[in-house]
Order: sequence, then C-alpha cells, then structure tokens
Amino acid sequence: MNKWALLIRRIRKGRPDLPGHSFSSLRDTAADRIRHIAGGEVDAVFLCHGNPVRQDDLLDVYTNRPFADVFRALRQLERDLKPVFDAAPSDQWETPIQHYTSLGTREKILDLHRQGVKVPEIAKIVKKSPATIFWLLGRLKR
Repeated sequence: MNKWALLIRRIRKGRPDLPGHSFSSLRDTAADRIRHIAGGEVDAVFLCHGNPVRQDDLLDVYTNRPFADVFRALRQLERDLKPVFDAAPSDQWETPIQHYTSLGTREKILDLHRQGVKVPEIAKIVKKSPATIFWLLGRLKR
C-alpha cells in the first residue's frame, strides 16, 4: 500500500467523514471543490494553466481573469483539507507512529497526559495497554 493510502486510512480512523480519494484523483477533486466553493468561472481559471478559456478567444483581451477569487478559493480549500495536512508527518517517508492508533486517540492521550492523568488511567480510558501509552508518549514528545 502506498504512503498516500496509508495516510488517508490513518486520518479516516479519527475522521470517517473525510473522503478517501486516491492520489491520482486529487486534481479532479480539487477542481470539483473549487467549483463548489467559488463557481464555474473561477474553476475554469483554476484549470486553465495560464491558457485562455477555450469558449471565447477574446475573453482575455477584454477582461481580467478573477485570479483573486481563485486564490481565495484555494485558501478555503486549504482550510477544508487542514486535517490532512495536520496528520501528515513532516517527513512523509517516515513510517507512521502506528496504523491502528488514530490521530484523535493520540491527541486524547497527549491531552490527558498534559492534564496530569496517570498512564494506567489513560490506558483504561483509551482502551490501550499502559506499555502502548508509554511508547506513544515517548514518540509523540519528540
């Protein structure tokens, strides 16, 4: 399984509502999301790669393309995909911490630890062994 699929599977454990798109479908998905956020005209500019829109050769002569709207839509798309960016490791080639401990569970473990909850109690709350909690805390504090 490739790194992208592993990352999506890991994120979906804590966020099952996140669509599980393949890496190759991202461009189409991005265009669909931009159209949903900002409409067809902005989406056409997003997809044109610097070339004029095919329907009207004179469009660029008489008008300006709405690049500001494209950038606003891209910032919104980035906010929508923030959980994906946050869950990705800084070194994307590094082996993930664990495939079976979701991002939400790891965050809960860290939060409980910061609150002063003892490891055996954290283990009971998140239904993991104390050894796993110690191991995760060691990895997460790096």
